[in-house]
Amino acid sequence: MKLKTTIDKMIVYAKETNNESVIPFLIRYEKKQADAANVEASKARIKKRESKLKRRKVSKIYDDTKKTKKQKEYAKYLRSDKWHQIRERVFKERKYLCEGCGSLSRLQVHHSVYSKRVLDGESLNGLRVVCHKCHERIHNLKNKSKMSLRQATKAILDDKVL
Repeated sequence: MKLKTTIDKMIVYAKETNNESVIPFLIRYEKKQADAANVEASKARIKKRESKLKRRKVSKIYDDTKKTKKQKEYAKYLRSDKWHQIRERVFKERKYLCEGCGSLSRLQVHHSVYSKRVLDGESLNGLRVVCHKCHERIHNLKNKSKMSLRQATKAILDDKVL
């Protein structure tokens, strides 16, 4: 019989020496170790997801050809360190989940408001975490209806319009 862990060896030794009173303690200790390992694995997954999000670049946002001056300034803003810090704060605050469908993949930060306070990062109220599909749904609803961006965002995310 091959013993897997030091705990297993200690349990066998406790049985051999008739000191079985320590076995429940050893089992509890082993469970705590397993729980700690799960927590560390979760932290590692979150850290990996954070670094992936930092590296990801959306090419169409960064393509400056055929854009107005205002669009070029906004594209430059999206490349700035300031925006990346704001974006990370929003992701962390909203637990890396799409606010529309709860997805974990292809997350983006959507501006429902372009006020100076939001763009400077003083307020995160005008920023929402959405997946690519929900982000498209917001902009499609805005373009097809006479809704403002804020109204379309509220309709899709808060009222769950499908």
